[in-house]
Amino acid sequence: MDTAGLVCGGLSGAVCHEMNQPLMAIAGFVDLCKLGMNPEDPADDKLEKIAQEEERLDEFTRRLMQIARYETKKCMDIDIIDMERSASPEL
Repeated sequence: MDTAGLVCGGLSGAVCHEMNQPLMAIAGFVDLCKLGMNPEDPADDKLEKIAQEEERLDEFTRRLMQIARYETKKCMDIDIIDMERSASPEL
């Protein structure tokens, strides 16, 4: 692995670690709020949306943790990290 890949992998690990703590707290708070809640309660839909977004962020952090090298792609005339290529095994 090259230096950029090591830096990118180390940085992604640190970001994921910092993101996972609040994500776990959000998931736990949603579960606690839903305990004993009537499914007809209007707040139930809002809590479900929060839970879906928390799961979406959780999936993002899992992909971020898989970054093994630095690959970029063009986006609006700038280079950004290509999550798919950076996280996939080298060919």
